[in-house]
Amino acid sequence: MPLINIKGTNTAMVVRDELSIGVIISVVPTAHERFREYPRSRYCEIFSVTIMALSIIGRWKNSIQKEIIESIDNGHDTLGLMPTGGGKSITFQVPALAQPGLCLVITPLIALMKDQVRNLRDRGIKALAVYSGMTREEIIVALENCIFGDYKFLYISPERLDTEIFRSKLRNMKVSMITVDESH
Repeated sequence: MPLINIKGTNTAMVVRDELSIGVIISVVPTAHERFREYPRSRYCEIFSVTIMALSIIGRWKNSIQKEIIESIDNGHDTLGLMPTGGGKSITFQVPALAQPGLCLVITPLIALMKDQVRNLRDRGIKALAVYSGMTREEIIVALENCIFGDYKFLYISPERLDTEIFRSKLRNMKVSMITVDESH
C-alpha cells in the first residue's frame, strides 16, 4: 500500500489500496502546527485507544487507515480511496480528535450524517449535522453551537455550503480540518 506523492506539490499525497472503489475522502488539515502543540486530552486518549484496538485485532500494522492517519499527522493534504465499509471514518475522526478546532465533514448522504453524529455523541464527542429538511432556526442554532460550543465535528451537505447563512457563520468557526466523505 504505497504512498504516492503528487508531482508539483509539497503537501498533497494519495493513499491507495488494491480494493479502492470510488469512495473518496479528502482531508485538508488547516491547523497542523497546532496539532503537535495540543496538550494531551481525552481526544489524544481516544487516539491511543484506537491505535491499541487496531493493533490487537492485527489491522493496524499494515492498514490503509494507518497510512492515511500518518499522512494527515505529517501535515499532508490527503486523498484516501477505500471501499464501502473499509473503516474510512476513523481516518479523519482520529486526527480531528487529536487537534483543537472543528472538523467540517461534507457529505451528500443524510443517513450517513445522522449515523455518524449519533455514534460520536454516544461516545461523548460533540458533533452536529446540517442538512436539507431542517428549519432556518435549527440551522442557526447548530451553526452557532459550532462557533461557541466547542464542537469537534460538523457534518454538512454540499448544497448548504453555498448558503449565505453558512458562509457567514463559517467565518467565525475555528475549522482545523475539512473532509469530503462519500464523494460521488
